[in-house]
Amino acid sequence: MATLGRRAMLSLALATTGMLGTGCVAPPETMRLPVSLPVGERADLEVLVARPERTGPAPLALICHGTPTSSVHVYAAAAQSFTARGFAAAVVMRRGFGHSSGSFGEGPGPCGSRDFVRPTERARADVQGALAALQAEPWVDRNRVLLAGHSTGGIAVSAVAARNPPGVLGVLNFAGGRGYRPVGGVCQSELLVELMRDLGKAARVPALWAYARNDEEFGPELARSMFDAYVAGGAPATLQIAAPFGAQGHGLFPRSPETWWPLVTPFLTRLNLLAA
Repeated sequence: MATLGRRAMLSLALATTGMLGTGCVAPPETMRLPVSLPVGERADLEVLVARPERTGPAPLALICHGTPTSSVHVYAAAAQSFTARGFAAAVVMRRGFGHSSGSFGEGPGPCGSRDFVRPTERARADVQGALAALQAEPWVDRNRVLLAGHSTGGIAVSAVAARNPPGVLGVLNFAGGRGYRPVGGVCQSELLVELMRDLGKAARVPALWAYARNDEEFGPELARSMFDAYVAGGAPATLQIAAPFGAQGHGLFPRSPETWWPLVTPFLTRLNLLAA
């Protein structure tokens, strides 16, 4: 499908739901977003879109989910928290998740033989394809984009940041990681650290990393190791270890936006991404 067709499909869906050019707030709506992938491939990704009470282009918060995630609505509260602050928000489901096309292909392999690079590249392709499609929409300010990722989504948006795409001004990495097992934790976590080191060599988009102190999947020690490797290559980033959240801090981002907004507000203000 040509670019014009992709734009028409998404714009028509937004107009039908009362979200395009009305200045009114509508509940978040799901739709299919055709995206272009490397080597001429295409995919239809499920996306949840929420828009602010304003007309004209708005800064975009592209939200990338973790694993496993079966429903785009897990991140509805996070999306609406961005909308309340003037963003257009889009939660993008990668291939093999929710109602997106394709099969799941982000497994890192067996413990003892991990490959974190391949699934990260697959996720990056999906997110970068969705970014390009959304930046073509008239309701998006293509030059004011924030990438926000949770868990495996945090790694995915970091991989996109390593490509330094035009218009992306900042990255929020919430509890980013990959390869966690309920029994045994992250196998070969040193390979995850090396992945972040490689991404940091190229990334020049400012990033804020946030991990709850009681994150049982990617705790403060591993977070610090990944972060130190990432910034060693010159990537501009800040790490915040947040106060414990609930019984398991890994769910902070989707479950409690009111808790983490004070952490990210100074960062977004510096980037001129918050509405005046």
